[in-house]
Amino acid sequence: MQNTRSALRLSGLVLGCVGSLVGCEGDLSTQLQQQDPQVMAGTSGRISNTLEAGGSVVSRVNASDATAWVYVQLQTGKEVTPQDPLHSTDWDIALQRFQIKVNGGVSGQGSVAVALLTGTPFASLSIAPKDGYGTDLPDSADDGTEPDYAFTQGGTWYDYNMTTHVLSAKDQVYVVRSSAGAYYKLQFTGYYDQAGSSGYPTFRWQSVAAP
Repeated sequence: MQNTRSALRLSGLVLGCVGSLVGCEGDLSTQLQQQDPQVMAGTSGRISNTLEAGGSVVSRVNASDATAWVYVQLQTGKEVTPQDPLHSTDWDIALQRFQIKVNGGVSGQGSVAVALLTGTPFASLSIAPKDGYGTDLPDSADDGTEPDYAFTQGGTWYDYNMTTHVLSAKDQVYVVRSSAGAYYKLQFTGYYDQAGSSGYPTFRWQSVAAP
């Protein structure tokens, strides 16, 4: 009789745990499918946002001015204009033509960091990795004089054809930890506008669960 009661008690605990896991998974799935209500379709300054089915956002940034950065706040998907970008936590990433910096390291005090994921499709990523993050670092011994931006520390985010002089986005996925401590998966998809003009980086992004 004692063994029977113990078995029933263990069975109940297992079923309760399984039920909790299913419930959590369902909540997470629903959370990831829902678009952050603060991110709206349309134009914000030099950023144009399109909402996709499944909750992702496609942002095209007019970063064609080689002398100005476009500062992006991922929580809202909007362009922001910090008076002092180095000491502001209002922005997460900034774009200037093909250059991309983050609000961390030598570029800002927002503690933003980026991890490059290899072999992980955008659609299947739902939880951010625990490690592998980097931020903007001082310029190392390389050909350029720009800082070693986080998005290029594992290689550039793009391929450049020396014959056609066309830049194309690599098929790879990043995870960005924002100034607010949220996590977003991000994949670059283009560099040109509909007329074929360069300096319009486009990326797909969506919030993911913390590690």
